[in-house]
Amino acid sequence: MSVDEALHRLRQLRAQRSIWTTRVTLVITDTEMMVFDAETNAVMEQFPLSLVYRPTAVTSGDAGDHTDNVVVLVVLGDSQQELPPEIHIFQCLKHRVSSPASSVGYCLALVCWC
Repeated sequence: MSVDEALHRLRQLRAQRSIWTTRVTLVITDTEMMVFDAETNAVMEQFPLSLVYRPTAVTSGDAGDHTDNVVVLVVLGDSQQELPPEIHIFQCLKHRVSSPASSVGYCLALVCWC
């Protein structure tokens, strides 16, 4: 699935009121990306950083658009651990993202501030 397809699907799910959001904290180390629930600090997701691919910063310029100021990360599948590929969409509330995101490091630096 491409980033455009993921955002299109997100818009469809939003129109159907079929999505939920939660505040998260991302922790990125030299080897992994972890997503923590902001309220409980429980680990929600954990991926090897080597699987994080195609970071994309998306801005629409419309503050009312729920797909404005988001970072989209593709997490590649890992057949050894039986993990399917996933797309994660993070909306940054405190800082503007820059487009285009040219590297995982650049995009992940943005995500840290979400």
